[in-house]
Amino acid sequence: MLLYAAFALALHALLDFPGVKFRSALLFSALAALNPVTICTLHSYYVDGHMASLLTSLFALTLVLWREKRPLELATLSLALVLIINTKFPGLGYAFFLSGGLLAGFLLQREYRWLLKAGTACLAAGVIGFGAAGYNPYLTNWKNFGHPLHPAYGPRAFDDLEMKRFLSTPPNLEDKNRFEAFFISLMSRSDYVSYPRTTRWKIPFTVTVDEVAWFGNTTIRAGGFGPLFGGIFLLILPLVGAAMLWRVKRFLPYLGFFLFVAMTIFINPQCWWARLAPQTWLLPLTLIFFLVRLGPGRKIARVYAALLLVLALMNLGIVLGSNAVQQTGRTLLMHRKLDRLARAERPILLQTGPFHSIRVLLAERGIPFREVEALPAGGGRGQTLGPGVKVAVLDGRGP
Repeated sequence: MLLYAAFALALHALLDFPGVKFRSALLFSALAALNPVTICTLHSYYVDGHMASLLTSLFALTLVLWREKRPLELATLSLALVLIINTKFPGLGYAFFLSGGLLAGFLLQREYRWLLKAGTACLAAGVIGFGAAGYNPYLTNWKNFGHPLHPAYGPRAFDDLEMKRFLSTPPNLEDKNRFEAFFISLMSRSDYVSYPRTTRWKIPFTVTVDEVAWFGNTTIRAGGFGPLFGGIFLLILPLVGAAMLWRVKRFLPYLGFFLFVAMTIFINPQCWWARLAPQTWLLPLTLIFFLVRLGPGRKIARVYAALLLVLALMNLGIVLGSNAVQQTGRTLLMHRKLDRLARAERPILLQTGPFHSIRVLLAERGIPFREVEALPAGGGRGQTLGPGVKVAVLDGRGP
């Protein structure tokens, strides 16, 4: 649902730009909403895809409010702020900086009446998100551990080394600042790389089978926005300088939005990890959109924009294709396992671990089961139905 909302709000924001064709707005809205982090976490318990969609929605609403001052969009933004504050801890920081960016835009426009309105709405969203909807964990953490963002901050927080070990940071990133680690990650092979392994550099626009395979998983650390994304990112860097030489005044709003998105990325010290900074996906799209807007009068810009768009679509196609094929395979395998369990002659012994939703799935299929803390050793065959979920049939036909 949040993915659809991100797409609709992005489309709404882009169609507000004068002269933007519907098909162009449709394409860029789809690209913005189909964030690789969202795609990879869509079928999992990770909420980073929700975060990606909420960030896209909030950036889109900010663009609309900067251009057209509308109460409905402001109310929608306030609700989205409450949601993002309660999705993950970083959402609190994102909400603060997004609110600050919105208010700064009104201040630069000298829209003091809307500055007051938006400030009141953002403050109300913060109070509700932090103090009411977010009572647990923010206020309970503050009460019990001395800081609302425990264990990341506060008197009993992890120190820097403990945090790196907790996050299993690759050794070659441990002594790097957030900007260096971010760039190294973008230029690395797509991989779930953790301590003691190190990230591996790659030649831009090269793709390996191993890289493609990783996008069937729920979380990728290095190179997590697609195997071509690092090369695309390199191609947009000279665009910043060139565009400023072409039309400085026309480019400044896009550059400002680019820096606004970048600021929200780098407030997170772990921004090298793709799913912890999903808004990174929006950086090249912002400048490609500028090129498309500039294109009709500039042949070079039109060709460059077409090249970048083709690369972005190829990159997204690789991610989508890999994920769809592997998720389909896992779903079919799960159905086969459940069919075998349904034919079993004895109740199933079930060890759920931290994930209990499998009980609903078994009940819907009419499969009798009995929960146990641990499966008995021997006497039956055990098999997994998901992370931490194991089943066994001691007698009869098992999975």
